[in-house]
Amino acid sequence: MIAASIRRVRNSCVGCEFKFDAKWRSWRAALGSKSKVVASGVLASKRPHRQVYQTSPQRAAVADPIRGVPMSSRLIAAALVGWFATCHAAIADPMTLDFSWRGAKGCVTLFPNPEFHLRGIPAGAKILLLTLTQGVREMGGQELPVPENGVLPSGTFRTFAPCTPGVYQWTAQVKSATGEVLSEAHKARFYPTDELAQDKP
Repeated sequence: MIAASIRRVRNSCVGCEFKFDAKWRSWRAALGSKSKVVASGVLASKRPHRQVYQTSPQRAAVADPIRGVPMSSRLIAAALVGWFATCHAAIADPMTLDFSWRGAKGCVTLFPNPEFHLRGIPAGAKILLLTLTQGVREMGGQELPVPENGVLPSGTFRTFAPCTPGVYQWTAQVKSATGEVLSEAHKARFYPTDELAQDKP
């Protein structure tokens, strides 16, 4: 009966364009959910109705804030993030080393190391190398595990002792478990006055 009604409407409108008027909408409502009449006047039965949602530009911008941003702007933003990360690493507090000659007895063959204080030890540091120099003269050193609290007690290892008055420098180098150097620190003091001197790398 519905198909016959559609044919009568189409026959009465030969040569004209079928439009969605009030009668057409009332017919479509009478069909119910089991069958639907499409805009061309053809009956579509037992077919799933597909609804297409069109997202407005405002909603698209909220859902995807990067969408619509030029590629050049994205590259600049990525470069800035990398630059800030590098600067942050560069301005981080460097590792420092400190010690004192107070109480040290020089001119001995086996000289016990003074107490060392390390600060700013980088993450992942496992090995600590301490060496004593006077100018270009090397006076010994030792590789040790990195102390958890940054304090290495006096007498942990031995080197040649300072004897003549002058500037002696300790160098601390920390490494990863694979031997990669992570950081290095220097501290130079006059012996035996314990006054600070200029560190030399």
